[in-house]
Amino acid sequence: LYEKALEFVNKAIHIDGENADYWARCGKIHLATGNLDEADYAYSQAVRLEDYSLGTWSSWCEVLWQAKEYQALYEVLKQAVKFHPKTGEFRYRLAGISLLLGEEKKARTQRMRAFQMLPEAYAQFQEDFPDFPHWVPIEKASDQPGKASE
Repeated sequence: LYEKALEFVNKAIHIDGENADYWARCGKIHLATGNLDEADYAYSQAVRLEDYSLGTWSSWCEVLWQAKEYQALYEVLKQAVKFHPKTGEFRYRLAGISLLLGEEKKARTQRMRAFQMLPEAYAQFQEDFPDFPHWVPIEKASDQPGKASE
């Protein structure tokens, strides 16, 4: 099934390599089949061709997460936040990746912004980044003077 879909999308890209939708579809197929390098390239092409949709950014981030390309993921997330500043999920991911890269101050700032936008997703942040239990939970931190402005 994926092989046939990839064949069709590659033909479409050959005909019109400047079509962002074709590149995003190509990325989706490669992500589904585990071809992460190809998926990364396809999503980067889609964004280069001005596909700034939430789905494209989210899928590209998933590719980089699965590939453990954390520095690249950090850079893509920073761009995604610029295009979707009110999307708490991107900020939570940016917080977690900042932690993985040793940027605790940036991580705390992003975590607080994400929590203000989407408090119900905080449990997902804790599940995705369990290696950081030393952080005071946001609910407790916001009750303490000087902690709410992380």
